[in-house]
Amino acid sequence: MRVKINGDYYIFYNELSIDLKLDSIASTFSLNAKFNPENEKHKKLFKPLNYSKVEIFNDSENLIFTGVIINHSFTSDSKTNL
Repeated sequence: MRVKINGDYYIFYNELSIDLKLDSIASTFSLNAKFNPENEKHKKLFKPLNYSKVEIFNDSENLIFTGVIINHSFTSDSKTNL
């Protein structure tokens, strides 16, 4: 799977989950990603209430999901984690 956020491919993620719904208001996705506070792209990407455009492609480069990031959830502790 390939994830494109605001026109740029994002490759540093883990645990991508997509819940496609045909008979519902919206499908959902979630992924765990590492945030680097020194990286300007990461600052823009992880900024809450930014509503970044997301496109998810399968391994054959077919678009399978388009949406926006609505909610961010952050974790911080003494160990490095996603």
